[in-house]
Amino acid sequence: MIIEIENTSSPGASFTPNTNFVLLKTYEWICEHKGIEIPFRQFRMRLQSEKGINDNNNRNIYPLLKNGGLVSYEKGCNLIVDSFYTNTGLAYVKTLQAMAMLEEAEYEEGQKIAALKRFEMILEEIVSGTLKNIMNQPDVNYVEPFRDMIRFLLKFDKISKIEFAYLLYAKQENKLDSISQAIQSYRCGEIEIDVYVKVRNDIEIREKTNTDKRKEGLTFLTSYGYFVSLLQQAGLIRKDDKYYIVNEEKRIVLEELGGVCHE
Repeated sequence: MIIEIENTSSPGASFTPNTNFVLLKTYEWICEHKGIEIPFRQFRMRLQSEKGINDNNNRNIYPLLKNGGLVSYEKGCNLIVDSFYTNTGLAYVKTLQAMAMLEEAEYEEGQKIAALKRFEMILEEIVSGTLKNIMNQPDVNYVEPFRDMIRFLLKFDKISKIEFAYLLYAKQENKLDSISQAIQSYRCGEIEIDVYVKVRNDIEIREKTNTDKRKEGLTFLTSYGYFVSLLQQAGLIRKDDKYYIVNEEKRIVLEELGGVCHE
Protein backbone atom coordinates (compact mmCIF):
# COMPACT_ATOMS: atom_id res chain seq x y z
CA MET A 1 0.00 0.00 0.00
CA ILE A 2 1.37 3.40 -0.97
CA ILE A 3 0.11 6.46 0.88
CA GLU A 4 0.82 10.17 0.51
CA ILE A 5 0.39 12.49 3.45
CA GLU A 6 0.77 16.15 4.26
CA ASN A 7 3.37 17.04 6.85
CA THR A 8 1.68 18.08 10.08
CA SER A 9 2.45 20.89 12.50
CA SER A 10 4.62 20.16 15.53
CA PRO A 11 6.19 21.97 18.49
CA GLY A 12 9.63 21.72 16.89
CA ALA A 13 11.18 21.11 20.31
CA SER A 14 11.01 18.90 23.37
CA PHE A 15 12.80 18.64 26.72
CA THR A 16 16.11 17.47 25.31
CA PRO A 17 19.54 18.06 26.92
CA ASN A 18 19.82 21.16 24.70
CA THR A 19 16.51 22.54 25.99
CA ASN A 20 17.65 21.86 29.56
CA PHE A 21 20.91 23.68 28.79
CA VAL A 22 18.93 26.69 27.57
CA LEU A 23 16.79 26.66 30.71
CA LEU A 24 19.79 26.48 33.03
CA LYS A 25 21.84 29.13 31.23
CA THR A 26 18.84 31.47 31.03
CA TYR A 27 18.28 31.14 34.78
CA GLU A 28 21.99 31.74 35.38
CA TRP A 29 21.84 34.93 33.30
CA ILE A 30 18.71 36.14 35.10
CA CYS A 31 20.37 35.64 38.49
CA GLU A 32 23.21 37.85 37.26
CA HIS A 33 20.85 40.62 36.07
CA LYS A 34 18.08 40.73 38.64
CA GLY A 35 15.60 43.58 38.42
CA ILE A 36 16.32 44.73 34.88
CA GLU A 37 13.65 45.30 32.25
CA ILE A 38 14.58 44.92 28.58
CA PRO A 39 12.84 44.16 25.28
CA PHE A 40 12.32 40.43 24.80
CA ARG A 41 14.35 40.46 21.58
CA GLN A 42 17.30 42.05 23.39
CA PHE A 43 16.93 39.46 26.16
CA ARG A 44 17.36 36.70 23.58
CA MET A 45 20.33 38.36 21.91
CA ARG A 46 22.14 38.85 25.20
CA LEU A 47 21.56 35.22 26.12
CA GLN A 48 23.14 34.27 22.82
CA SER A 49 26.18 36.52 23.16
CA GLU A 50 26.77 36.10 26.90
CA LYS A 51 25.71 32.49 27.54
CA GLY A 52 26.32 30.78 24.21
CA ILE A 53 22.65 30.01 23.56
CA ASN A 54 21.88 29.58 19.85
CA ASP A 55 18.91 31.87 19.30
CA ASN A 56 17.87 30.08 16.09
CA ASN A 57 17.11 26.97 18.14
CA ASN A 58 15.13 28.99 20.65
CA ARG A 59 12.51 29.98 18.07
CA ASN A 60 10.78 26.68 18.87
CA ILE A 61 11.94 26.22 22.46
CA TYR A 62 10.46 29.44 23.85
CA PRO A 63 6.92 28.86 22.48
CA LEU A 64 6.95 25.30 23.86
CA LEU A 65 7.96 26.57 27.29
CA LYS A 66 5.40 29.36 27.18
CA ASN A 67 2.52 27.17 26.03
CA GLY A 68 3.50 24.65 28.70
CA GLY A 69 3.40 27.26 31.46
CA LEU A 70 7.12 27.26 32.35
CA VAL A 71 7.90 30.82 31.19
CA SER A 72 5.96 34.01 30.62
CA TYR A 73 6.69 36.66 27.99
CA GLU A 74 5.09 38.62 25.17
CA LYS A 75 6.76 39.14 21.81
CA GLY A 76 7.56 42.77 21.08
CA CYS A 77 7.17 43.78 24.72
CA ASN A 78 9.58 44.55 27.51
CA LEU A 79 10.42 41.73 29.89
CA ILE A 80 11.09 42.04 33.60
CA VAL A 81 13.66 39.27 33.66
CA ASP A 82 12.86 38.16 37.22
CA SER A 83 9.35 37.25 36.03
CA PHE A 84 10.43 35.18 33.02
CA TYR A 85 10.13 31.85 34.84
CA THR A 86 6.84 30.82 36.38
CA ASN A 87 6.88 28.89 39.66
CA THR A 88 6.61 25.68 37.64
CA GLY A 89 9.51 26.76 35.45
CA LEU A 90 11.61 27.50 38.52
CA ALA A 91 10.78 24.08 39.93
CA TYR A 92 12.00 22.46 36.69
CA VAL A 93 15.23 24.47 36.62
CA LYS A 94 16.01 23.88 40.29
CA THR A 95 15.46 20.16 39.82
CA LEU A 96 18.00 20.21 36.98
CA GLN A 97 20.42 22.08 39.24
CA ALA A 98 19.93 19.58 42.05
CA MET A 99 20.62 16.70 39.66
CA ALA A 100 23.85 18.34 38.50
CA MET A 101 24.97 18.88 42.09
CA LEU A 102 24.12 15.29 42.96
CA GLU A 103 26.32 14.03 40.14
CA GLU A 104 29.28 15.81 41.75
CA ALA A 105 28.45 14.80 45.33
CA GLU A 106 30.38 12.09 47.16
CA TYR A 107 27.64 9.50 47.63
CA GLU A 108 27.68 5.79 47.00
CA GLU A 109 26.69 4.93 43.44
CA GLY A 110 23.52 3.18 44.57
CA GLN A 111 22.45 6.23 46.56
CA LYS A 112 23.09 8.49 43.57
CA ILE A 113 21.08 6.29 41.24
CA ALA A 114 18.12 6.16 43.65
CA ALA A 115 18.17 9.93 44.20
CA LEU A 116 18.50 10.69 40.50
CA LYS A 117 15.55 8.43 39.80
CA ARG A 118 13.41 10.47 42.20
CA PHE A 119 14.49 13.71 40.52
CA GLU A 120 13.71 12.21 37.10
CA MET A 121 10.22 11.40 38.33
CA ILE A 122 9.78 15.04 39.39
CA LEU A 123 10.82 16.20 35.91
CA GLU A 124 8.37 13.72 34.35
CA GLU A 125 5.55 15.12 36.48
CA ILE A 126 6.41 18.68 35.47
CA VAL A 127 6.57 17.78 31.76
CA SER A 128 3.26 15.95 32.12
CA GLY A 129 1.76 19.14 33.54
CA THR A 130 3.14 21.19 30.64
CA LEU A 131 1.44 18.82 28.19
CA LYS A 132 -1.87 19.29 29.99
CA ASN A 133 -1.47 23.05 29.62
CA ILE A 134 -0.68 22.72 25.92
CA MET A 135 -3.59 20.38 25.19
CA ASN A 136 -5.98 22.88 26.78
CA GLN A 137 -5.02 25.49 24.16
CA PRO A 138 -6.91 24.67 20.94
CA ASP A 139 -5.29 27.61 19.15
CA VAL A 140 -1.87 25.89 19.33
CA ASN A 141 -1.52 24.56 15.79
CA TYR A 142 -0.22 21.09 16.66
CA VAL A 143 -2.74 20.17 19.38
CA GLU A 144 -5.07 18.31 17.01
CA PRO A 145 -2.47 15.92 15.48
CA PHE A 146 -0.88 15.44 18.91
CA ARG A 147 -4.24 14.50 20.41
CA ASP A 148 -4.91 12.16 17.49
CA MET A 149 -1.63 10.36 18.26
CA ILE A 150 -2.55 10.06 21.94
CA ARG A 151 -5.95 8.59 21.11
CA PHE A 152 -4.28 6.13 18.73
CA LEU A 153 -1.97 5.03 21.56
CA LEU A 154 -4.92 4.56 23.89
CA LYS A 155 -6.75 2.46 21.31
CA PHE A 156 -3.85 0.34 20.00
CA ASP A 157 -1.48 0.43 23.05
CA LYS A 158 1.57 1.33 20.93
CA ILE A 159 2.59 3.28 17.84
CA SER A 160 5.35 3.33 15.21
CA LYS A 161 6.26 6.06 12.77
CA ILE A 162 4.60 4.22 9.88
CA GLU A 163 1.43 3.78 11.92
CA PHE A 164 1.38 7.47 12.77
CA ALA A 165 1.73 8.23 9.08
CA TYR A 166 -1.20 5.92 8.37
CA LEU A 167 -3.24 7.70 11.06
CA LEU A 168 -2.64 11.01 9.30
CA TYR A 169 -3.56 9.40 5.97
CA ALA A 170 -6.76 7.88 7.37
CA LYS A 171 -7.85 11.23 8.76
CA GLN A 172 -6.89 13.04 5.57
CA GLU A 173 -8.88 10.57 3.44
CA ASN A 174 -11.83 10.17 5.87
CA LYS A 175 -10.97 6.52 6.49
CA LEU A 176 -10.84 6.52 10.28
CA ASP A 177 -13.70 4.02 10.45
CA SER A 178 -11.50 1.36 8.85
CA ILE A 179 -8.25 2.15 10.64
CA SER A 180 -8.51 -0.79 13.08
CA GLN A 181 -8.57 -3.31 10.25
CA ALA A 182 -5.63 -1.66 8.48
CA ILE A 183 -3.48 -1.50 11.62
CA GLN A 184 -4.25 -5.11 12.49
CA SER A 185 -3.35 -6.22 8.95
CA TYR A 186 -0.12 -4.22 9.07
CA ARG A 187 0.91 -5.67 12.43
CA CYS A 188 0.17 -9.19 11.23
CA GLY A 189 2.35 -8.65 8.17
CA GLU A 190 -0.55 -8.97 5.74
CA ILE A 191 0.10 -5.55 4.20
CA GLU A 192 3.05 -3.22 3.81
CA ILE A 193 2.75 0.55 3.99
CA ASP A 194 5.03 2.78 1.95
CA VAL A 195 4.85 6.45 2.91
CA TYR A 196 5.50 9.59 0.90
CA VAL A 197 5.43 12.92 2.70
CA LYS A 198 4.50 16.09 0.81
CA VAL A 199 7.01 18.74 1.79
CA ARG A 200 6.77 22.43 0.96
CA ASN A 201 9.70 23.63 -1.14
CA ASP A 202 11.73 26.60 -0.02
CA ILE A 203 11.85 29.70 -2.21
CA GLU A 204 14.98 28.67 -4.11
CA ILE A 205 13.61 25.25 -5.06
CA ARG A 206 10.22 26.74 -6.00
CA GLU A 207 11.94 29.15 -8.37
CA LYS A 208 14.02 26.38 -9.97
CA THR A 209 11.26 23.75 -10.32
CA ASN A 210 8.13 25.92 -10.43
CA THR A 211 6.52 23.54 -7.90
CA ASP A 212 5.29 24.30 -4.39
CA LYS A 213 5.77 20.82 -2.96
CA ARG A 214 7.80 17.66 -3.45
CA LYS A 215 7.51 14.07 -2.24
CA GLU A 216 9.95 12.79 0.35
CA GLY A 217 10.30 9.68 2.50
CA LEU A 218 9.17 8.91 6.02
CA THR A 219 12.15 10.68 7.60
CA PHE A 220 10.50 13.99 6.72
CA LEU A 221 7.58 13.28 9.08
CA THR A 222 9.36 15.17 11.84
CA SER A 223 6.31 15.79 14.05
CA TYR A 224 6.36 12.13 15.10
CA GLY A 225 9.73 12.51 16.79
CA TYR A 226 8.70 15.59 18.74
CA PHE A 227 5.39 14.09 19.88
CA VAL A 228 6.80 10.77 21.09
CA SER A 229 9.74 12.55 22.76
CA LEU A 230 7.40 14.74 24.80
CA LEU A 231 5.27 11.76 25.82
CA GLN A 232 8.37 9.77 26.76
CA GLN A 233 9.83 12.70 28.71
CA ALA A 234 6.55 12.83 30.65
CA GLY A 235 6.93 9.13 31.49
CA LEU A 236 3.77 8.20 29.59
CA ILE A 237 5.31 5.91 26.99
CA ARG A 238 8.48 3.83 26.63
CA LYS A 239 10.45 2.75 23.58
CA ASP A 240 10.69 -0.87 22.50
CA ASP A 241 12.40 -1.40 19.15
CA LYS A 242 10.43 0.51 16.47
CA TYR A 243 7.42 1.03 18.76
CA TYR A 244 6.54 3.38 21.57
CA ILE A 245 4.35 1.59 24.11
CA VAL A 246 1.90 2.98 26.66
CA ASN A 247 3.06 2.87 30.28
CA GLU A 248 -0.09 1.34 31.71
CA GLU A 249 0.32 2.93 35.13
CA LYS A 250 0.06 6.32 33.40
CA ARG A 251 -2.84 5.46 31.08
CA ILE A 252 -5.23 7.71 32.99
CA VAL A 253 -2.93 10.69 32.31
CA LEU A 254 -2.92 9.85 28.59
CA GLU A 255 -6.71 9.65 28.68
CA GLU A 256 -6.84 13.13 30.16
CA LEU A 257 -4.47 14.48 27.50
CA GLY A 258 -6.47 12.79 24.77
CA GLY A 259 -9.76 14.16 26.04
CA VAL A 260 -11.11 10.65 26.61
CA CYS A 261 -13.99 10.59 29.05
CA HIS A 262 -15.48 7.59 30.85
CA GLU A 263 -19.21 7.23 31.32
